[in-house]
Amino acid sequence: MDILSRRGITTPAQAEDFLAETPKCTYDPSLMPDLPQAAETLLAAAEEGKHICIYGDYDADGVTSTALLTSYLETVGANVAYYIPSRLKEGYGLSLEAAERIVNEGFQLVITVDNGISAIEEAAYFKEHGVDMVITDHHKAGPVLPDAIAVVDPHREDDESPEKELAGVGVAMKLVCACEPDDEAMLRRYADLVAVGTVADVMPLVGENRYLVRRGLEMLAKTPRPGFAAMLREAGVAPA
Repeated sequence: MDILSRRGITTPAQAEDFLAETPKCTYDPSLMPDLPQAAETLLAAAEEGKHICIYGDYDADGVTSTALLTSYLETVGANVAYYIPSRLKEGYGLSLEAAERIVNEGFQLVITVDNGISAIEEAAYFKEHGVDMVITDHHKAGPVLPDAIAVVDPHREDDESPEKELAGVGVAMKLVCACEPDDEAMLRRYADLVAVGTVADVMPLVGENRYLVRRGLEMLAKTPRPGFAAMLREAGVAPA
């Protein structure tokens, strides 16, 4: 009980929820503002063959977010590519230079993962040049949101969803689940990516995060992706 109390769990009901072995903590993604519009835009772009760019970040959360959404779009036949900025040359987040490059390469839809909530100028640039934009992020939102088709972030002032501490990859997972009716199938496919990004970004392992990480660790222990398998071998941890 001491360990539980340190996590703010003080009642039997809270302890039961925390230790549950069922997806009791996964909430309906449509509770997040703009998420239905984001899913609709993504699926329509995939069906129409639009050139889609997933704009990520160079840390573990950003890379797993990028991998998750790119992989999902490939499975639905989308014309998709990804862009991860250089840590040393470009820094964090979307820049006007990157936006110009994306426009010049003919992309028609940009979806940010693990960044974008502060991309006011970049969103205006995309709109001026006829490029659609969807933002998914988990960083604090300012008083003014970027002018995009959808801005998905649990820290929006009008967001009433119950889980505020999702990693960027957790928000990307919400978008994928909003696109597909079978959440369990998406968990079986992507929980390992969500787990790695969530833990690496030091998000609190309570509620939905704890459940997602547990599911992801099960995947990593049994059938890790080739990249994760190589990392496990390098760390001296052999999967079962």
